[in-house]
Amino acid sequence: MIKSFIKLALIVFSIIAILFLYFYFTADRNKIDGNFLINLNKTIALSGVLCILSSLSISTLRKIGLKFKPSFNFFIKHLGLNGFYLASIHIFFSLLLLNSENHPYLFDVDMQLNLSGQMTVLFGAISFGIFLMPAITSVSVIKAGMSKEKWQSIQRLSYFGIGSVSVHLLFIVYERYSFSIDNSVKFNYEPLLISIFIIILLFIRIITMFNQKSSKD
Repeated sequence: MIKSFIKLALIVFSIIAILFLYFYFTADRNKIDGNFLINLNKTIALSGVLCILSSLSISTLRKIGLKFKPSFNFFIKHLGLNGFYLASIHIFFSLLLLNSENHPYLFDVDMQLNLSGQMTVLFGAISFGIFLMPAITSVSVIKAGMSKEKWQSIQRLSYFGIGSVSVHLLFIVYERYSFSIDNSVKFNYEPLLISIFIIILLFIRIITMFNQKSSKD
């Protein structure tokens, strides 16, 4: 168990470190993207998403029929939980940094959140709320008091949560793209690529679910 926690810590730390270094060295120092806290927040956000995606991807691949060692159950659970913890930190930083100076593409000329800004906040909150339920029911004491079927149904909500994350990111992508054209600011492709990966994952999961139902019938 200790070795598994060490491996998990190394994986999560590596994801965070690599993403932070990437954002740090590719950011335009003369633009808002050069802000240390903004880069840190982006790092935390994408690290959380990648942890959750990794957890759901392993789970989905196992549903398809790929064989994994029993020890992977540990990583499925704890990568997801670490992703949730990172998302919680991301929310704190986002609220701290949410203004027209740090995120001008999410605000209109009256310094109010534009429609995409509102939708970004909304779907971010929705995804956090959805992930909260699987996270709570992953606590051993709570899990022990639930039936296996009920617990699994709550855990499957994670797919709706990651779907909300995809919408959250796509609204950012839409406004960021328009803003980058009008203001000669670098367009970040990372949220778009992650959104595409999420959509592919959900598509595979839906196909798997229907195949399982068909085989039962």
